[in-house]
Amino acid sequence: MISLATLEELSPPHLIPLDDPEFDALYRFRWETWRLLRAAGSINPLWEKSTLDGLFGSHRLSWRVIGFTKSAIELLRGQDGDFRGKREPGRLIRSHLYPRRVAVEDLRRLPLDTSLEDFIRITWPKDVTLIGLKKEDRLLEGEEYFRSEGVTWDNSRGSLFPEAGKGWKYGERERQFLRDLSL
Repeated sequence: MISLATLEELSPPHLIPLDDPEFDALYRFRWETWRLLRAAGSINPLWEKSTLDGLFGSHRLSWRVIGFTKSAIELLRGQDGDFRGKREPGRLIRSHLYPRRVAVEDLRRLPLDTSLEDFIRITWPKDVTLIGLKKEDRLLEGEEYFRSEGVTWDNSRGSLFPEAGKGWKYGERERQFLRDLSL
């Protein structure tokens, strides 16, 4: 698994968009919902896991794309090298660098008196993804594979490749970003 130090390097605490009202509303909601679940005590574990997992999706700041694998960039570059291709849901996947199942277990272990500030500090760096080929999904959880195959950048505001339901947006702004990316 990728170390927390690497995750904090990729998603540094000083880049947390605390000045963004949407960020504040999102994390306050996540924290309050997490506290309610924890306070409820004996809830069906599968329901609790599903609820906690769902708290971290469906928002432009959710599952922030902070990079691609080299092979995913090549696939999007296409034959003409111009990134005109469409994202291919069957071939490309947003891979969590910190496994979601472990993140949910971590939430279950947090003490109920965890402050909002600590909740943000603990969960923010674990909410990052890399877009890769579907076959690379679990491989990206490994530090060695990530270091050799990942190309990363700052996306702390979630403005590039934002959450789009069960995927991520890939429009002209993202295409231009990839064109300008020097590899």
